[in-house]
Amino acid sequence: MRRIGALALLFAGLSFATPARAAQHLWFISQIFSDASGTVQFVEFIGRSNGQNLFNPTVHMLTSFEKMNKLPFDRLANGQTNGKHFLVATQGFVDMVKAIDPSSTFAPDFVAPNGFLEPTGDGVTFLARTRGDEVLNIEFPLDGRSVSRQRTPATETGVNGMDAGPLRGPDGMPVPNLARNFAGQSFVVPDADMDGVVDPFDNCLNLANTAQPDSGGVAGPLDPQALVADGIGDACQCGDVSNDGRVTRDDATLITSALAGLPPFGSVRGLPGFAKCDVGGTTECSADDAERILNAIAGTEPGVENACQLPAPAL
Repeated sequence: MRRIGALALLFAGLSFATPARAAQHLWFISQIFSDASGTVQFVEFIGRSNGQNLFNPTVHMLTSFEKMNKLPFDRLANGQTNGKHFLVATQGFVDMVKAIDPSSTFAPDFVAPNGFLEPTGDGVTFLARTRGDEVLNIEFPLDGRSVSRQRTPATETGVNGMDAGPLRGPDGMPVPNLARNFAGQSFVVPDADMDGVVDPFDNCLNLANTAQPDSGGVAGPLDPQALVADGIGDACQCGDVSNDGRVTRDDATLITSALAGLPPFGSVRGLPGFAKCDVGGTTECSADDAERILNAIAGTEPGVENACQLPAPAL
């Protein structure tokens, strides 16, 4: 990990009469979050004094990688900043909020480009003249739930760099994210299967699949080889007992042969995708599942349902 290099994020200037004491250096980094792709990211700050709402050209937020992204930082709504938070988050974060709740009024205070933090690891420094806070050598948890920040800085002056990994609570467990903005609103980034892909963008909501492959869908009259991706990830494509990411006549044949104890797998539990056998009707791998696959190919009912009970994520 390189230490802080050139400016990666620059606060836009604001012309105003500044008092002798800086009016923005008493902000400290409280949470840093990234998903596995770098699309949903945020840095949350907490104020340690009032009157810290005016950002001038001496204020910078830097990352370890030299990404020259200018943000429209100006000023916060008022000077009641002690104990308050402000939030820098990506456009992907904004899109995620709207995907979860289109009526939500939650918004970050400042919007950054997707990927302004390197999800494989980064560092963040906040500076007002020569004072501020920094968190270096971050190893993001990338479980889609937890945040980074080793501990709250003990001093209000100087730059308090420290190695940082997942923020952990008194029980030693990673601390779940809770993004908070200056208006006092909060929003949790959800990731049910903890694979680093947030729920609205996850094609297997309850089964970890960070890479998100989607090789196809369910065969039908217009797509007999199931080559058209259907938005369901390969890992949870019910009916795909061959584990090729598609549900085709081959899968129906494999189920029928396995039920009869015939090669190539000899039993249903020997099927590569046994856990994905159930496509509705029963909870077991049965002849009904093979029949439903053939119905789907023919365009008749009952067809394939994405009903298989896959292993729940470990908590």
